[in-house]
Amino acid sequence: MSGFRLLLAAGIAVSALAMSVCGATAQTPRFSEILQQVAALNGYLDQRNHDEFWVSLPSVTQAEPYQLERFHTEVLEALERKTALQKALFLSIKMTLEAGKITKTPGLQAAWDAEVAAGRISRGAVEKQARTMNENLALALQGKPVKTSRGEIYVNPFVADLAPAALDSAFARVQLLLDPGWREERREFQYPDAHVAIVSVLPFTGMTSKYASSGEPASTQNLFQAIDGNDQIHVTWLSPEKPPGDADEFLAKTMESVFRGALAVPSRQAWTTEWQGRRALRQVGVSQIQNTYVAVVVVDHLPDGVTMLLSTSLVSQEQADGNLDSLNARSRYIP
Repeated sequence: MSGFRLLLAAGIAVSALAMSVCGATAQTPRFSEILQQVAALNGYLDQRNHDEFWVSLPSVTQAEPYQLERFHTEVLEALERKTALQKALFLSIKMTLEAGKITKTPGLQAAWDAEVAAGRISRGAVEKQARTMNENLALALQGKPVKTSRGEIYVNPFVADLAPAALDSAFARVQLLLDPGWREERREFQYPDAHVAIVSVLPFTGMTSKYASSGEPASTQNLFQAIDGNDQIHVTWLSPEKPPGDADEFLAKTMESVFRGALAVPSRQAWTTEWQGRRALRQVGVSQIQNTYVAVVVVDHLPDGVTMLLSTSLVSQEQADGNLDSLNARSRYIP
């Protein structure tokens, strides 16, 4: 479960887009803080920070309707352009790492042109960014950290794959944030590659990775969502490259791998349960990462694979368990 740690480490590059968007309109310090929080890789949005965001903008909320609409349009358009640019940057890094030489997607120049046309940057600034981009691509090829507006980060294939999905999730959160009226409309999001559908207000961030379970290689489809600043939920579909000999042993070793990857110590022995009529294994414990409480269910869909549902909380084991129960109730298996 190395993604558990990498998800927290990669947020600097993605959350940088929020600070760029802040320049689209006048803002207070709290405005910038909340927008950055919502747009971060492990960002979240709930009614509390939504309402606080609008309270921090009295000059906007007290404006005429046409001014409110203008504010909404300006920020959303700026975010759309910045999202397209960030995606092109990460895709270029991915292409470079795969090709073993500096390679750029044509979408990169198109994204820069859109920023120039909108008056966000000058041609001279684009040329400077292009030089910085070449430097970062060379650094990525050497396995060195790349430079961002908020510090240096390592961008490996995992992060390059994760970033586009994280940007889409961030964009969805900011769209909801920019609606003055809080609308908690739940709908079902389907993720066929992860063999799961989840009822949620916002989409999950998805990624693909390799994962060694029971000593055997496997491919995974991972979904992630932050509930708030303390709690997170994950759903992972794990498909072993070759069918395991013993299903019970595979479930047990998969659970051990999850806890080992999360640097967590079980609080009690795993117990047998079920998930939508399927046999499952459940376990709870505490991770060494910020003393995080962990609750996990591993569901048997062998020989095709297993579903792993994971909840973490900085508050209590009870909260981690409750979030996992909620996730279980809102999720269904897709064959």
